[in-house]
Amino acid sequence: MTTSLLQLNCITKSYGNLVANSEISLNIYAGSIHALLGENGAGKSTLVNIIYGLVIPDSGEIWWEGQQVGIHSPVKARELGIGIVFQHFALFSALTILENIALGIDYRGSMGSLEKLVQEIIVGYKLEVVDLHQRVSELSVGEKQRVEIIRCLMQQPKLLILDEPTSVLTPREVAQLFETLEILKNQGCAIIVIGHKLDEIKAVCETATIIRKGKWIAECCLKETNTNELAEMMIGNRIAEIREKKRDGRKNVVLQFNYHGAVDFSKKEKKGLNYSHQLQLKSGMITGLVGIAGNGQDQLMSYLSGEVTGEKESIQYWNGQKKSASSSQAYQGDFIGELGIIERKKQGIVFVPTERLGRSAVMQMNLMENAFFGVSDAKKYCHYGLMDEQKISELSENIVEQYNVHPSNKEGSISHLSGGNLQKYIVGRAMLQDPKVLLISNPTWGVDISSATFIRNRLIQLRDSGAAILIASEDLDEIFAVCDEMVVIKKNQLSDVQPIENVSIKQIAMMMVS
Repeated sequence: MTTSLLQLNCITKSYGNLVANSEISLNIYAGSIHALLGENGAGKSTLVNIIYGLVIPDSGEIWWEGQQVGIHSPVKARELGIGIVFQHFALFSALTILENIALGIDYRGSMGSLEKLVQEIIVGYKLEVVDLHQRVSELSVGEKQRVEIIRCLMQQPKLLILDEPTSVLTPREVAQLFETLEILKNQGCAIIVIGHKLDEIKAVCETATIIRKGKWIAECCLKETNTNELAEMMIGNRIAEIREKKRDGRKNVVLQFNYHGAVDFSKKEKKGLNYSHQLQLKSGMITGLVGIAGNGQDQLMSYLSGEVTGEKESIQYWNGQKKSASSSQAYQGDFIGELGIIERKKQGIVFVPTERLGRSAVMQMNLMENAFFGVSDAKKYCHYGLMDEQKISELSENIVEQYNVHPSNKEGSISHLSGGNLQKYIVGRAMLQDPKVLLISNPTWGVDISSATFIRNRLIQLRDSGAAILIASEDLDEIFAVCDEMVVIKKNQLSDVQPIENVSIKQIAMMMVS
């Protein structure tokens, strides 16, 4: 009988009254790809943190290559040959790709020789990477993930753990990642994949362990188990359906991007991005913005939201609360290209970026403080210039209840939330502001199937109330599930807007790469 590379026996971990892992056992073999599945808050992150030495279990045994071991720190895990790519990347934005790789490994040679080694990894594992001397702050989420994978592979791991590796990747990037994983598998590396996209899990993994509410539920062969069976084991019941998209004919333009020239998004770097075509967001419509990572969608969302400002007439906004000075004249809208994100938020333009930490939430703050951090009208939640804790607490509790967030400690920092619960909290906070325009990137990144369906239905509900919504997503299934129309962005150029029923996934994929 083949000996396990990694064996967990009856692992248990509690936080106060919350049992995150209850007597979970797991076997991982060299040269295999194993999925770890469960809904948000099921205990997946706690379990892999135990494997990587970030969390010490209360009880249970860990065996590595036939020997019982204690993994009391990430240093010990790396010594054993365990590498991990977290859902939230540990990269320094101000440093280059190469500098980040150097900081993450024990390497004492020159930067020139390190660059040669990195290039060998890139070629050997078929990883597509931009200039190694480019700053991490300029990278897309997908590109940052590849940097983390390279950094792990530099340590020649025997076990590689990937947390939600395909959440923000395009189909092409997913295929490239799977090719890399297949190379690693054939070299004898064991791989654990945490994910919620079950079709992709079945395509790349051989076996899966399902945990629910901290308990082991089943281990199954993925060739013999369909996605519905997997989903029901993860959730414990049947998944709700996406609501039917109903249209009532409202197509008033709410936000219009007028720019046809170069947009300077980085004054320090003096880099301009050239956009063409006019983009209109309409009330009661969901528009999908799709493109391969790094083609300008992140910068465009920042520009529309006011994170980055530009020429006044580049963005036109029809605020429903305003009227023309002359009753005989139709309201022509306001030019708001010079307004920052705070002023735009006050006028009802709400933005949810892909990056949860840093841009959407502050790790050191608790749930209530993070709720206040994202409100559109801060004065509404203040009393004599100070935070009104009762009102903010009520807002936070509404988010938790209405968006099915499961915090381990409502008074603790938001860092205690799992990735999926954090995403639901951030999306819920934005939607409860009753936005006139919602700009949202990858709304269901890292959430389970049930939660993804819930969020998508809430987006449709918000659309039906008259909001204009722009979704930037690499998940084409998501675009087709909720959007009324779509536009492709490639090399900072916007295509013509197409009704979603007039295009296929294959056509969009071709537009993204052709």
